Amino acid sequence: MRTRVLAVLLMFAATAVLSFAIPLAFTASDARTHELMLSRTAVLDYFATLAHPGFFTGDADYLRGEIDDYYHLFGEAVLIADAAGVPRYASGLDLADPKVSAAIDAARRNEQLPVPTRLTPWSAEEMLLARPIGTGVHSEGVVVLSVSATRAQSDIARTWGLIAATSTVALALVVALAHVLTRWVLRPLDALSSGVASLTRTLPKTDEPAPLTDHYTGPPEIRDLARSFDAMTHSVLNSASAQRQLITDTAHKLRNPLAALQIRLDMLTSDVPETSLPSLDRAAAEAQRLRSLLDGMLKLAAAGVPERFELAVAGSGKAASCDAVLVAAERADSWGAAFAASKMLLTTEFSEPHCEVAINETSLEEILDAALSNAHSYAGAGAKVTISVRNVGETSEITVTDNGPGVPSDEIGRLTERFYRSTTQGQAGTGLGLSIAHALADAHLATLRVEPAKPHGLSVVLEVAAARRFPRQGG
Repeated sequence: MRTRVLAVLLMFAATAVLSFAIPLAFTASDARTHELMLSRTAVLDYFATLAHPGFFTGDADYLRGEIDDYYHLFGEAVLIADAAGVPRYASGLDLADPKVSAAIDAARRNEQLPVPTRLTPWSAEEMLLARPIGTGVHSEGVVVLSVSATRAQSDIARTWGLIAATSTVALALVVALAHVLTRWVLRPLDALSSGVASLTRTLPKTDEPAPLTDHYTGPPEIRDLARSFDAMTHSVLNSASAQRQLITDTAHKLRNPLAALQIRLDMLTSDVPETSLPSLDRAAAEAQRLRSLLDGMLKLAAAGVPERFELAVAGSGKAASCDAVLVAAERADSWGAAFAASKMLLTTEFSEPHCEVAINETSLEEILDAALSNAHSYAGAGAKVTISVRNVGETSEITVTDNGPGVPSDEIGRLTERFYRSTTQGQAGTGLGLSIAHALADAHLATLRVEPAKPHGLSVVLEVAAARRFPRQGG
């Protein structure tokens, strides 16, 4: 691509430079030609003025001396002929030359000799100028001047050389600048292409070929980059799907042995001595904890791939949405009995009766369940837990706040890390609840943050975009 861009820029630069240099060269040549013709016409007029009285007085010594001096000084021959065309005075011209005779005849007839309008370095070095002597229609004689264009041609060649050199330097500067600019512009594209290719090579290979399309247009590098992105997208999706499937399969395969282990532990209750029952209960609790951990890993695997990515690959482009007020009210009703049994108060606060948000109902339910489970487990008896929904410009905030003891400020930022449990929590847990909620929020371009509540307690805040409503199209 760099070569093609440079070629195009060079073509435009060359056109611009030549459009300026060629007219300038012609203008310089025209000016020098005009200067030469003007000076030699003045010489013709001078000798015609000197020759006019000489034909009547017969005193031609002065005229002959001027002709000889001019020839020796400038090297240009002069010829004076009478009205009959007979040469009277000549210096340096070959009288037998047909061109000289033709010039005399043309001047006697008051005709202009053909002269170049623009001299070039390769024009003829000698030319003849002639004019009649006298005034009016009656010619008393003729003056013929042999003009040397060598000096004028040298001046024109020197001027053209200067223009050519300047144009070449300007063109070289433009090419250098274009080279630097194209490298600067195309460097990110090259880096992106290399990065995509490297990433694609590191992804796991799949047996299913990537669905490549042929509708790309533009330069080959852009088309290759588009194909690489398609291949990378296909590989990333397959890799994510394979990872989720692996976790799902592993968890499902572990569930059966765990279920069998729990059944055997329950069956051992009647056969184990009372002194060993505490140990059996601890073993059963650990088996139940392991089962809860597997369930959490399944949920985390399902939340690990953003829904927007799957929608983009599938090409549907339809984002899910739900009414956050209805979902929050339904979850408060479901958790109400559990909170009441733990002597805790669960309330709701809604700024509006309805609030459409860009997240599907199932994901929002799981996020609220994780936050409510966290508050139910650690806020403590007598605590008040509030679910609030409010609009903030183009986004909505869904908050679960409790006035329990809270957690130390240096641990709040780690509560969404996988398998992390606060040092102040005395109850068992998997450490995956808020991690799953955080992953689900990321999957829907939402933000989940944990903040300290005032004066004490903890707040789990979900900031999600408002759902875009499109006008219904009728037939």
